[in-house]
Amino acid sequence: MGSELLVSLLMGFETWLLNVVKNSDANVVIDFCRDILKKSENVMLTAVIVSIAEAYPEKMIDIVCDFLKTKEIFHFDSDRFVSERQASFLLHGDNIFEEERREANRLPHRQKRLEDIILQYQTDKNEISEEEYSVQLQKIYKAIDDATKDIDTWQTSDKYAYYRMDLRQYKKVVNVEPDGKGNIEQVLMKDSMGLADIDFTRLSGAVTFVVISFISVDMKEAFNIVEMTKDKTIKMTFGKKYDGKEERRNLIGYTLNFIVWFADVLLHCDDLERKVMIESFMERADIVTNENVRELLKWLIIDQGVYRKTNEFWDIWELMKPKMIELGNKGMRDYYTNSNVPFGEDRVIVTYLFANTSWRKEVHKCDLLSKERATFFTDFVEKSRSVKAVFYALAKLLNTVGMETYNKIGIEWIYKLIMKDSECRVQFYDYTLYYLEEYIGSFVVHHRTEFRENTGLLQKIQAVLEYMINQGSQIAYFLGEEI
Repeated sequence: MGSELLVSLLMGFETWLLNVVKNSDANVVIDFCRDILKKSENVMLTAVIVSIAEAYPEKMIDIVCDFLKTKEIFHFDSDRFVSERQASFLLHGDNIFEEERREANRLPHRQKRLEDIILQYQTDKNEISEEEYSVQLQKIYKAIDDATKDIDTWQTSDKYAYYRMDLRQYKKVVNVEPDGKGNIEQVLMKDSMGLADIDFTRLSGAVTFVVISFISVDMKEAFNIVEMTKDKTIKMTFGKKYDGKEERRNLIGYTLNFIVWFADVLLHCDDLERKVMIESFMERADIVTNENVRELLKWLIIDQGVYRKTNEFWDIWELMKPKMIELGNKGMRDYYTNSNVPFGEDRVIVTYLFANTSWRKEVHKCDLLSKERATFFTDFVEKSRSVKAVFYALAKLLNTVGMETYNKIGIEWIYKLIMKDSECRVQFYDYTLYYLEEYIGSFVVHHRTEFRENTGLLQKIQAVLEYMINQGSQIAYFLGEEI
């Protein structure tokens, strides 16, 4: 109760302060916010002021310059950005508190980070005069310079935000065409040049990723730039780890941002573009060993809920399905080993089948996994030979977010899987048997009265219980005795 009360108080204060700032002059806003920060004894009110700065940057530049002195703020704000996306995806309750959380997470400024605001100061003039714009740049650059005097002594992870949001790092980079034209600065400052004027092959990885970050995911140019840079960006982010190892290590912060951007573009582009992008991705990605591939899958699952792109998400999943089935067929040699956790091909497959998504314990259904999507799982079970991974993923799904929607058809999936392992040779991953016991126990309770009339269902449940007994389940033995 205390936690929810505190969250409610902070949400209420933020809503009130947003209205105050909206209807007040910049000088009043700056003084008021500074007074709050001076009197605050914890970071909660600081987080509220950061949110206000992201909502009304034109009135908060002096406060933002103050924030630049504290590099930890950018870590906290990035964590906030990620957690709010995940929260929007995981909030499925009907109570007033969760609905209010959903509404708050949909506000436009929730889709921004403090880094984005600082970049915005350097690129958008927002209907201000040249003189005012010049003063704005001077303020920002002085604040960055003051904050980074000792940057050489910082940890690498602390440097990324400051490198990304200081455009002076990139204005010196010139794309020299035969006719002498083409300048990154002109593109970033949104002058007359376009992306077609940039020779990306002559840019460093860092500059390429920064230019891409300026492209909105719902613009036509987003797809074009993916195709123009795929041999650099997709390979560098998702390719073999040993390719460009030194440069890859120096670009970790940039590639993490690219993963989210790439996921969002996939959700916003049209069907043909999506197909081309997936093909480009599959041709260049190291699906099994590069952990960024699994991060992409996780972000797609989260962001489809943020943008309400369920149909687009399933288009992506269907395009990826042949490759995921192929992975399972390649990894058959591993299925009879005693590994405790999914690894190799299986680790990708269980992520693809939603087993590595953080579902809230009390959520047993969601819009993403509707009844109509049951055919996807049925088809995957029938075609895939990755019995060990699919057992783990589906048993977990049937105990979490798929519990209500797929309770009845789940027994069909489990039965088909045991038919593929009739000799009971598969050695389960940790928790697989536990998930199966929980699901089958619930199934028996809810469908007990059907067994007398539906002998086919009875035979299937008995076969599943016998298989579980052979896997070492005592609970399955007692369930069989009850039936």
